[in-house]
Amino acid sequence: MYKFYILNKTICIFNIILTLTLLGCTNLNLPKISKGEFSFRIEYEINGEIKILEDTMICEYYIQRDEGVGKSLMLKHEWLKDKNKYYVHTLCGLDDDTIIQYISPSANFWMGEDVENYDITIPNIDIVNTKTWERHRLITSELKEFGLNIINYECDPPIKNSFQ
Repeated sequence: MYKFYILNKTICIFNIILTLTLLGCTNLNLPKISKGEFSFRIEYEINGEIKILEDTMICEYYIQRDEGVGKSLMLKHEWLKDKNKYYVHTLCGLDDDTIIQYISPSANFWMGEDVENYDITIPNIDIVNTKTWERHRLITSELKEFGLNIINYECDPPIKNSFQ
């Protein structure tokens, strides 16, 4: 009988902890800075024509509640000019099946996470086959082969964020 009481008490404590977790009563590590705006600007020449691509990403952390999971820290982003974009911006089309795209930094990068995996001094430019969606990152020397020249590139640095 004594063993059954301890087992019942253990199950009861486990159920209380599980219920509190599911209700979202657990602590989240919240960011010190929860919102930011970050811009990029590329001035480039394609086949003798000078073009400019620029936009600003608005990033914001928020808490999502889910019955099955509890509270989760989420990060949303939205472009100021082109609300339908994700991280990919088309610079030009080479033919019916090939485009060149700029891949912007992610919201996680700009909000201070994963900063060591991105170099903002050079733009990430890919050549993409639109039938298979295979992509290849172009290095600076390869850009000229496709008639593309980056004149100027500016990109806001990430913030220094901490989670409490």
